[in-house]
Amino acid sequence: MTMPPPTQGRVLLLILQLLEKLIQQGITPDSRDWPLYLIDTLLLGYEERMNSPLCLKNYNADEDPILVDRHFIQNRVDKILRREVQSMPMPQLHGGETTHLSVMDAHGDSVCITQSVNMVYGAKVAAESLGFIYNNYLIDCWSFNDQHPYGLKAGGHAPSSLAPFMIMKEGKPCFRPAAPVPSGSFRLWHNSSPMFFIQICRFPRG
Repeated sequence: MTMPPPTQGRVLLLILQLLEKLIQQGITPDSRDWPLYLIDTLLLGYEERMNSPLCLKNYNADEDPILVDRHFIQNRVDKILRREVQSMPMPQLHGGETTHLSVMDAHGDSVCITQSVNMVYGAKVAAESLGFIYNNYLIDCWSFNDQHPYGLKAGGHAPSSLAPFMIMKEGKPCFRPAAPVPSGSFRLWHNSSPMFFIQICRFPRG
């Protein structure tokens, strides 16, 4: 289960579909070049998130190519197989300041938190007497014109990287990351390998 726009749950679904197609082609996590195919898959998710913004007022899930168009998915799989992805022009993002926390006990009770001030130190202004730093998310809108879905305007919204999701097993939650795309997908895939969760948490984050 994941979340609809303005979160990036649809991009997470795109990444998972691409990985599924690759596995059907015999490219599995045991393959020698698996990390390269995984990187290309995450790059295509990033490219979709940045180059295909959604206007929430007009969004219709029944017309979303990620959800309904098999040719759309296959076209991107073919790019991965032809090793064309890393030669594609990609939008650039700068570093940020975001914290993710996921906690789950032996009974399946879980809490997930994503806290962010966007860029490092956010707006670089702290609330007097309270100590917290204000975020600067509105700068993400500045590079877009008023007609763009992410433009700085009344009723507009800043682009989001978040894609909260939950994996169920036998009707109970078994995995709930608090992470954006694509790093959340990267950790999800590592969790499928035979290692303890604490070892997975020590892996570097993308």
